[in-house]
Amino acid sequence: MPMLTKIPWLLTRLFKMPLPEIPYRINQKFRKRSDKRVFNHSGFKAKTDYTPFIRSVFRITDCCQADEFENVFPEQKDDILTKADQYLENRFDLFGIKTGFGREIDWHLAPETGRRWPLKFCDDIDHRDGKTIGVVKFVWEINRLDFLPFLGLAYHLTGKNRYAEKILSTVAHWQQE
Repeated sequence: MPMLTKIPWLLTRLFKMPLPEIPYRINQKFRKRSDKRVFNHSGFKAKTDYTPFIRSVFRITDCCQADEFENVFPEQKDDILTKADQYLENRFDLFGIKTGFGREIDWHLAPETGRRWPLKFCDDIDHRDGKTIGVVKFVWEINRLDFLPFLGLAYHLTGKNRYAEKILSTVAHWQQE
């Protein structure tokens, strides 16, 4: 959003804010600028040692045996495995829009428009303009990685390595982007 068109929006927003929110927003703005400096100087480094992550996944699965899960939630196993198999193929349902990414997930793609969000620092992107690129909530939703627990459950219920491997490859790919 150009600065001149941003000023009326900022003033309107400022007048609607409760007084205690103003210092919070100012502090938030300074933190974002600080984050941007760190990002610009160092970039984000992808983790290469997944040992702590793998250990924590196994620690979680120790809490519930697969047969106990099936006894408590008998009708859920098929649903979990169906969803996990879709996730293996990078197919998702994002707010009612069925999305297939093919071989790799495009973490910046707006599925409803087919356009990509720019590879910029998050605060430099006008995410309120849903017309130019698309609605950012679709991109944010896939980046929450909330499909990974289904893959973990599928691995726990079946013991098939493909689910665990998908978790690790997805996290590695997400970190690289």
